[in-house]
Amino acid sequence: MSYKKLQNADFIYAIYQNGYIKVGKTKNITARLAQYKRLGSLEVIGMARVVDMHSEEKELLQKCGKPIQKREYFEDNEQIRTLLKDEFALRTKYIL
Repeated sequence: MSYKKLQNADFIYAIYQNGYIKVGKTKNITARLAQYKRLGSLEVIGMARVVDMHSEEKELLQKCGKPIQKREYFEDNEQIRTLLKDEFALRTKYIL
């Protein structure tokens, strides 16, 4: 897949930064991750190219449970990390 196609694809992602896990969506994963990197180091927990980023993100947020502060931020814990890794594994095994 070319870089240009990645710029306009639907993506969902989960990152760890500053003690929290953030679940989000974007049309340009490269630019979005660069934004977070400017704020400090980050760990990508998972990301996947999807057909409908809005419904996919909503599903992930519901599975993660009660957020803190803003609706996409969660306390970092092993249960949420495992859930997200499993969810991203399901979504990426069909992508080529």
